[in-house]
Amino acid sequence: MPQFCDPKKTKFFPETVIEAIDAASITTGGESVAKYTCSPYHTIIENIHIDPIHDMDVFLGIDGVAEKMQYRSNCVNPIGVSAGEDFWKKEKFVATKTIEFMYRMAAGAATHAYGRWNITTKTPSIIDKLRANQRLTSEEQQIADNLDLEDNLAVGSLPQASSLIDRKTVWPLFSSIEPIYREVAAFGANTSNIIGYEINCPQNMVGVLLGVMVDPTWIGHFSDTYLTVDRDNDYDYMKLDCSAMPIHMATSVGETVPCFVPFIDKLVVSLDSITGSGDAGVKCGFIIGMRPRTLLDHIKWGSNLPYRSNVEETESSQLIDKYTKGLGPRENILNRIKAGLL
Repeated sequence: MPQFCDPKKTKFFPETVIEAIDAASITTGGESVAKYTCSPYHTIIENIHIDPIHDMDVFLGIDGVAEKMQYRSNCVNPIGVSAGEDFWKKEKFVATKTIEFMYRMAAGAATHAYGRWNITTKTPSIIDKLRANQRLTSEEQQIADNLDLEDNLAVGSLPQASSLIDRKTVWPLFSSIEPIYREVAAFGANTSNIIGYEINCPQNMVGVLLGVMVDPTWIGHFSDTYLTVDRDNDYDYMKLDCSAMPIHMATSVGETVPCFVPFIDKLVVSLDSITGSGDAGVKCGFIIGMRPRTLLDHIKWGSNLPYRSNVEETESSQLIDKYTKGLGPRENILNRIKAGLL
């Protein structure tokens, strides 16, 4: 299978990455294109786009249900058909165990079936576990009882988490949003080409990669050029097959695919190629958001977000004590974070 994403590499929960896959060949026997193991996390699949191929069916298996979703052959427009794209076609599948994408030809065979989707990985809150009918620990059960979570869930008063790729709800969270779009000059074989420049995150901020774009129209070879994302010390954290990235049919230029990848040190987005681009320059780019670090970040991300000094750690501990010690269970900030209310 050509998949590159691994939900278990997530460390700044929740994160939303992109999988972009060029499946080399599909037959009537079917092909398992991607398979993910989720436990102990919860994983959400959304924003699925499979470029239409005549007579190819697409199946999504969730937690052992082999055909949780099925797209019959060539019945769904790709993301790039701007004049006819069905904006009402949306998906949201929550998995706690496994996810599998399967392509199968109803007749004949096909080559180079392109697919893209978003994968959100999160540590399940108490509310998430209750919704998924998962067993709570004794500590979690006590918090659930103190906050009346099961009663509120039955009433319907507990909010659902917003999608991390919905810019209407996500983009207002950032104090700045910076688009970096470039045309990378023609490059040779076996090269890595940084798009724009390395992004260094200020110490008092959190950066988030919000989307990436590459124009695949120049590609003369399949599955040998990748858009890669290095996050902090996580190299090739995202690796996207450029031949599977979307084209805007009205402009014949690549489209930006959303994601949500936090970083605290640096971010590098590159084009890595085996064969090179020949004489062609490549249009590509990405979007980043910046916001101040908060105490909630340190609490949720733990050792993955170390304090910058002993003074900062002491001040944070005092602030945590202020909102935990001596307060009732409903006001305790740690309880509310574990519950999923913050």
